[in-house]
Amino acid sequence: MSEPHHSSVTTRSRGWAAAVVWSVFSIVGVVAGLVVLVAKDPTPLVATSAAAAVGAHGIGAVLLVRRRHRVSIALGSLRILRLLAYVWFCAVGAASLAVAMGWVCADKYVERTFVMLVASALQGVFVLSATLRPGAVAAWFRRLRALDVTMGVLVLSLVGLEAVLLLWGRLWPSPLVWDETSTVARLEAERLPPHTKLFGFSVNSGGYHDLEFFAREPDDLLVCVVADSFGVGVVPYDYNFVTVAERSLADAVGADFDRVAIHNFGVASTGVQQYVYLVDHEVLALDPDLVVVAIFIGNDVLHGGLRNEPRKYSTFQRWAFWRVTTRAIRRQRVLREQPALAAIGTSDIETPPFLDNPDLEPPHMTTAQFLALERERFDVVRVDRPDIAEHYDRLFLALDYLQHRLRDRLLVVLIPDEFQVDDALFDEIVAADPSASQCDREAPNGLVREQCERLDISVLDLLPTLRAHVRSGGARPYHLRDTHWNAVGNRIAGEALAAWLSTWVRSRGR
Repeated sequence: MSEPHHSSVTTRSRGWAAAVVWSVFSIVGVVAGLVVLVAKDPTPLVATSAAAAVGAHGIGAVLLVRRRHRVSIALGSLRILRLLAYVWFCAVGAASLAVAMGWVCADKYVERTFVMLVASALQGVFVLSATLRPGAVAAWFRRLRALDVTMGVLVLSLVGLEAVLLLWGRLWPSPLVWDETSTVARLEAERLPPHTKLFGFSVNSGGYHDLEFFAREPDDLLVCVVADSFGVGVVPYDYNFVTVAERSLADAVGADFDRVAIHNFGVASTGVQQYVYLVDHEVLALDPDLVVVAIFIGNDVLHGGLRNEPRKYSTFQRWAFWRVTTRAIRRQRVLREQPALAAIGTSDIETPPFLDNPDLEPPHMTTAQFLALERERFDVVRVDRPDIAEHYDRLFLALDYLQHRLRDRLLVVLIPDEFQVDDALFDEIVAADPSASQCDREAPNGLVREQCERLDISVLDLLPTLRAHVRSGGARPYHLRDTHWNAVGNRIAGEALAAWLSTWVRSRGR
């Protein structure tokens, strides 16, 4: 049966029904607009959309009450559903464009508010059309049938693609497609395949850049390090800071134990959520003497915490199809523009020639790319901003949980970002953003240390050691235009960790 072209609301009861339905939309639009205008400090674009929503719905509501017996919706149920879908789709598209152009900040609350306001304004247009000219909306469907079909196919295609990608990411996570609301999916997507070659070294059966793990026996000394890409390392196995620490620790206290080992649970592109999962599900099963959680100031603070972010659809930039496409483009760009970084991990590169001489190293990024990345990460030092403080609170919740799980078996190692260590890089950031000069680069480390002291957690902050090395004229500890340590940085960090562990072991009476 074909869809009816229209169903006029002409009787008194149907007039009141239409009035109730449209009035609900009107009230929602007016309230949303007023809340933004009165309670917030909106940008001009958000304020304009709020005013449009208030005006359209306000006028529509007044006219609807006065002309309720002459209102004609003239739409079948399928058309109403399509209309609502188009309104939502256009609102999301408008928000996506506004965010991409920088007209609206990329904040989840602002994005959701803007989508709601745009949708409300569009609904207001239909309210006015239904009240001023009965049957106008149905006429639009008849005259713009080609646009109707195009919009319908586009909406259904994007929704279908989104569903397929979400299912794929949950069932078969990969570095391109994973369920971003799942801690486990992210971990499995980024974990190295077992026995993959990394600088000629075959990673273990768990996908970690280390030898095979073993559980602690009574006469063993076992430490487990949980980290992100700093644990995986952008250096060969023998140069990795965990390997350096293990070797130095064995030289210092090995005579007192049957085996001395530091297991490296490093997984690239992970954060505190994944660290907690690894501790609960893999690390504690080995019964280590100590667990080291390495927190990279550059991204573990702003992308850490225990709470998984719920999936949002306020802009297309947050949809799976957009994120997967962006990742694919980024990976291709790395292969094309950053060959030194792209080559890392191939089986035919065991010892890059620049390992022992950082001056021979080619840059991993362009100057513009690297400075843009560091400026983005610099937000971590703006600790007085409420949105940044919220990220610290999430991190502190995770530390509190780890302390309850591990008690005195927990050591937090703070890995500084390069802009905290390199004064010249900091000067470049200040030149691009003068407000950065008012920020304290050490503030993140200070906040985390204070929280660890309150929780009775041991801390090893590597910032003073690395900064002293650079200021004394030592070789660059980071890869050239890359935020990871080179062989120099790994050696400094490994020796510092081994020194702390040696002192800790002796303090236990062994």
